[in-house]
Amino acid sequence: FFYNDKTLQFLVSTQAGLTLLGNITCMIAAYRIAVSNGWSFGELNPLPQPKGSGLPDVPDSAGIQSIEGYAASTMALMPYEAKESELQLVGKLGLATLTTAYLV
Repeated sequence: FFYNDKTLQFLVSTQAGLTLLGNITCMIAAYRIAVSNGWSFGELNPLPQPKGSGLPDVPDSAGIQSIEGYAASTMALMPYEAKESELQLVGKLGLATLTTAYLV
């Protein structure tokens, strides 16, 4: 492992495992804090929700002030239909990941 002495290989594995444990613990803590403040998974979608869906709607951009002389855009995000299926997108991302990993 990474040009370390053979007797120190357990330290590399231990460090990786403890890093994973710490990251998972941090994720759980962040989730519990968010849920205690009223957050829900429905808020992950940034697009406006249909009326009566029970999910919070995205506020419009009216009233946004300009910052340092730059005019703030008042155009809303416009949803559009995807040109490819989700399966094709996953395939392309997987291929790009494997290609990059092979090249590196």
